[in-house]
Amino acid sequence: MNQPIKIEILDIDNYYKKMEKQFLQHFYSNKRLIPLLIYFGIGISLLISGISNGYDLEVTTFKNGEEETTLKNYGIFIGIGCGLILYSILKFLDNRKSKKATELQYSIKRNREKKANNKIEFRISENEISYTSNLHSWSKKWEFYDYYKMTKDNLNLYSNSFYSGFPELVIPIYELNLEQTELLNKHISGKIKNYS
Repeated sequence: MNQPIKIEILDIDNYYKKMEKQFLQHFYSNKRLIPLLIYFGIGISLLISGISNGYDLEVTTFKNGEEETTLKNYGIFIGIGCGLILYSILKFLDNRKSKKATELQYSIKRNREKKANNKIEFRISENEISYTSNLHSWSKKWEFYDYYKMTKDNLNLYSNSFYSGFPELVIPIYELNLEQTELLNKHISGKIKNYS
């Protein structure tokens, strides 16, 4: 049996800052705001057309053989327009509030880990991956993860029970030599799918 691959992270602050940046880019990027801008634009156009039209419905009735046209203004376009504008503004504010809360959560976690730890250690063996720090430790079988992506700098492990398209665990592998990288590939191969 091969020796497990040991990866130590000494710069805990930098590691968690990278994780935070990656999380914020995935969930709070500007492209996530595009649907809100579309709702806002539709709301503005409906509001303007509702104000400029003057009426919503033209009703033609016949009274005593004479045609009578009645214009009715229910304010449908104005109401829908205001609703879409309000919805987009509130969702934007909720998005910003959630982003600030996430930044604060990562900051607290980073500071707590920095105070309690001088290093974080990952051990990668044939059957499992384990994490150890002064605060806590865990180990998981490879089969816990559904797929992985390997870049030149990181091993990203994904689980379908976690956020879709976002790695559950990011392990920096840029310091591994060629032999360790091949051993890592050997450990992972056949256990989980590769989507690199």
